[in-house]
Amino acid sequence: MPASEVERPLAGRRILVTRAAPQAPEFARQLESLGAEPILIPTIEIRPVVDSPRIRSAIEHLPETALVVFTSANAVKIFCDFLVAAGEPTSRLGTAKLCAIGSETARALEKRDLEPALVAGEYTAEGLVDALSAWDLSGARVLVPRAAVGRDVLPELLARRGAEVELLTVYQTVMPAASGQALAELFAGPGVDVITFSSSSTVQNFASAFPSRDLRQVVRGARVACMGPVTAATSAELGLPADIVAREFTTRGLAAAIAAALQQ
Repeated sequence: MPASEVERPLAGRRILVTRAAPQAPEFARQLESLGAEPILIPTIEIRPVVDSPRIRSAIEHLPETALVVFTSANAVKIFCDFLVAAGEPTSRLGTAKLCAIGSETARALEKRDLEPALVAGEYTAEGLVDALSAWDLSGARVLVPRAAVGRDVLPELLARRGAEVELLTVYQTVMPAASGQALAELFAGPGVDVITFSSSSTVQNFASAFPSRDLRQVVRGARVACMGPVTAATSAELGLPADIVAREFTTRGLAAAIAAALQQ
């Protein structure tokens, strides 16, 4: 194989990036470095919820909180923004043990000088609970800042371990207004070689752009690449079985997985 094909294994491939607009450019650059042509159409927009007594109460009770679990970098950013808005330093989170699901979430904490006590290597709630198996959670107060719609498996599994779990909605994921039309035009035209999904919300909102249609017919043979098994499971449930599932649950890992699959 020529060296150029090894260095740019995605040359000529059109790849749809559905991540939220602020997070998409980094992934696009990673794909471009492999030769791909990224098509950016975000299917989620991150919107912080309005400050509420529940959020203020959660901040006030941080000193009694044993564990704060962050399942996404968005949750880290937005919860820290609420802390600052309440006149509290982000270092107040340091009174609790901090856990991150995924390396991107861990990096979001580290950028704020917060060191996670644990980073789950597997981008699933089950993976985090397994990683916490040696921790005594009996009677422990656990805070989980997260999106308005999220899997309920994590708090359920932690509660079985004796933890007192508080789910705290700090943001919502919505479909950007212009994205539905942009997706319709894309797949009515040349389409893409690969569709990438980085979360269940990106899949769900993509599907919502094509109600009552067979998604496999919509995408016309495009491969589906998902970041992690949870996203892949959601994609399959909605009629788009994943062709590629990244073993490393980061955008870099997803780009590498796509390159490896398309070279075969």
